[in-house]
Amino acid sequence: MLCCWCVSFLLGSREEVRPGEIVAKVIFKPITWAFPTLISIPVSTVARAVVNKTVALATDKFEILENKAIHLAAAG
Repeated sequence: MLCCWCVSFLLGSREEVRPGEIVAKVIFKPITWAFPTLISIPVSTVARAVVNKTVALATDKFEILENKAIHLAAAG
């Protein structure tokens, strides 16, 4: 199986500080609270989804996973 991970706005802490990301976090906070799968996704959720998809039965298909599908894959 081959997966293409199409994440939009990754949420998480990093050592590097970028002013644009700080502004985006402030602006997107109410949106991410109201619609958690719409435009943002925590890095830990992406990691769980990758692990879950990796240990799942292998098939000969190609998948494109966007935010909502990644959230579902992380849940199991």
